[in-house]
Amino acid sequence: VATSIGWRMAWNDTLEQERQNLLLRDNYRGKNVNTDFIKIMLDGIPPTRTAAMLEPYVPDALHGDKFTGKLIHTPEQLRLDLIELDALGLTVKIHATGDRSLRVALDAFEAARKVNGDSGLRHEVSHAELIHADDLPRFHQLNVTAEMSPILWYPSPVTAAMEKVIGSDRVSRFFPARSLSDSGALVVYGSDWPSVVPDPSPWPGIEAMVSRKDPYSNSGAELGLEEAVDLATAIRIFTRNGSVAAKSVEQTGTIEVGKQADFIVLDQNLFDIPVERISDVKVLKTLVDGLVVYQQVQ
Repeated sequence: VATSIGWRMAWNDTLEQERQNLLLRDNYRGKNVNTDFIKIMLDGIPPTRTAAMLEPYVPDALHGDKFTGKLIHTPEQLRLDLIELDALGLTVKIHATGDRSLRVALDAFEAARKVNGDSGLRHEVSHAELIHADDLPRFHQLNVTAEMSPILWYPSPVTAAMEKVIGSDRVSRFFPARSLSDSGALVVYGSDWPSVVPDPSPWPGIEAMVSRKDPYSNSGAELGLEEAVDLATAIRIFTRNGSVAAKSVEQTGTIEVGKQADFIVLDQNLFDIPVERISDVKVLKTLVDGLVVYQQVQ
């Protein structure tokens, strides 16, 4: 498990208090808990017009026709923070839901690489939902992870609400999983539960990543079908890639000799069933480090 320490959060009064919090992380470290991660909030979310965008939101009476949202931190402050945290050996995840905040996050990661050299740390953009085409190749170039969450890569009430504030063109490019994967970027999945999804089950997310359709209603509508990935890629995004991002891939993420025996047994083979049935798959058994921790009651 990778756990993150909040950085520049409202409950901390001073930068010195933030730095003192970093010193406490060893108190919570364990065999299966890595505490060398930081979380920074850079903007809000598009439906409330709090995400920082490159182009203005759809005009309304309150915001006018030039409003692009706001950053929580200035680009310069973020760059300085990334340089400091990267030098300390801490992996940083930045919440950035708008394409402008995402670009600012990538700029900060790039600044850390230039000042500190390649630390080998895989910093991460949280959500990675709206990405300008110019920024897609930068994930691979900077060795930055694209974390996709929540499960909203299909038509839904949330994407409908987003169309009203950022327009259908930008929504059609929502969560570019295939473009990122094809560019060589490390793409990972996050449930972001309980934000806007009914449960943390991965199966609807895997199904929708392949079909780009609503896995709950099986309706025919699609969202950006060109960004659909094949099933094998989706499974890697939901399994091995997460272990790479969490710095535990030598022990977890795949079933191999010498690794921890962390795996599940399913009632169906995902490759033998129609895509629209993936969300109905059930777990029969769960093993952690070789021990059965869950077994379906017959």
